[in-house]
Amino acid sequence: MSSPPEAALSHPLAELTSVSPTEAVVHHGLEVRVHRDLTPDTDYELEGFSFRTLPDRGELLATFATVNDVHFGEEVCGVVEGSNVGPTFRSEPGDDPYPVVMNEGAVAEIRALDPAAVLVKGDLTSNGTADEYEAFLAMYGAAFGPKMHHVRGNHESYYHAPFAAVPTQEIVLPGVRLAMLDTSVDGLAGGGLTSDQVAWLDALAVDSDRPVLVFGHHHVWDPASKERSRAYFGIRPDDSEALVDVVARRPAIWGFFAGHTHRNRVRR
Repeated sequence: MSSPPEAALSHPLAELTSVSPTEAVVHHGLEVRVHRDLTPDTDYELEGFSFRTLPDRGELLATFATVNDVHFGEEVCGVVEGSNVGPTFRSEPGDDPYPVVMNEGAVAEIRALDPAAVLVKGDLTSNGTADEYEAFLAMYGAAFGPKMHHVRGNHESYYHAPFAAVPTQEIVLPGVRLAMLDTSVDGLAGGGLTSDQVAWLDALAVDSDRPVLVFGHHHVWDPASKERSRAYFGIRPDDSEALVDVVARRPAIWGFFAGHTHRNRVRR
């Protein structure tokens, strides 16, 4: 999908954010425009954007939602330690902290979907404190109850927080199997996987009667990269290769979905 130059000039804040078989969503600053009742697998020109809707996947069997990097307890957005790149933002005095505002919005959107499961994949807190974790549970746990599944991220493991360190989790829904891995390593910002976790995923995928989607906090290292550092910010190279090997030999696995980097990126 692409946006022609003239569209960028006429709508400098416009962004095509998602496309499904029957819908397309365009953001104009704070305004959200949803184009519904589109035809699957069809080319469209809408609001200056060129795109093709996804093919029809058949009957909807289940709906689930996933979020990450919810950072309860954080006060300033956009801080990169050791760098002054980009602006930073904070709530005005007396206003709710911005993580509360953002997560209230996320919870409202997810509840509207009425999902069968909600996966929160790491960085539940800012500083790994019990109070921040309780604030996370008070919002997401209260909203979704047993349908909510979560795992720690580097903002927990870096501070040696004891909670949400569950090595593996499996959630079975109609038409799909969700597998969540704890990719965090105690005391580190980077991530990793144990041989037991990799073996668990391999065994789960080999006999799965439905597609497997895998979730974790840290992203996978690029096997094509010339750099191979054990201090890698994502899943360390050796462990990433072990995970990639499982995905390569188990066609039931359709993808690995991570947070951590605060940006959108796809690797194949």
